Amino acid sequence: MNVSRFYRPGYLNRGFTLMEMLVSLLLFAIISTLLWQALGTMARLEIRLADSQLFVTNEALRREWLRQALLGLMKGAQGDTLRFDGTATRLKGYTSMPPWPGSSGPEVLELRLKAEGDNSTQLNAYRPATGETWPLWHWQGPGLFSYLDGGGNWQAQWPPPMGDAPELPQAIRLTGPESGMVWVTIMAGNNPMLSRKRLELLE
Repeated sequence: MNVSRFYRPGYLNRGFTLMEMLVSLLLFAIISTLLWQALGTMARLEIRLADSQLFVTNEALRREWLRQALLGLMKGAQGDTLRFDGTATRLKGYTSMPPWPGSSGPEVLELRLKAEGDNSTQLNAYRPATGETWPLWHWQGPGLFSYLDGGGNWQAQWPPPMGDAPELPQAIRLTGPESGMVWVTIMAGNNPMLSRKRLELLE
């Protein structure tokens, strides 16, 4: 075997051929493309995860705003002509926990469900004292309020059209939000709110 032909002067130091260079560049381009695709996929996953966490946080906050406002519902003071009333798309009454800042006591709250053109629903809180409207919640699909009477039946309006019902329902239910329905038991029962005059006497 003639070994000398494999060790010709300059054979080991001849460098890369054009074909070898092209193959190396092609491999480098393929690996770089795969790496960039992987990094892009990871970035998109991180964005989606952050968006989903923010969505869950916002949903929980809006749900709690609504729950607190409904938990604070109460009858008007003795002789007050304003009574709680509600339909499938709106309700109005006194609450001790309105969902807006700067409230110093029980106020009249009106919640309105508004159907949007893209088959979504907007829940707004209206403050009659100032005429302000506060957007509380927005979701895809319809939304409906219903009211639980003393017999355990859900009514589409309050007071119900038939029978002698108390001023406040036993519970209020909102169906529609993507995170599930909101069901709130009215804690105040039918105890009336103290009038301003009686509050001054207690001070």
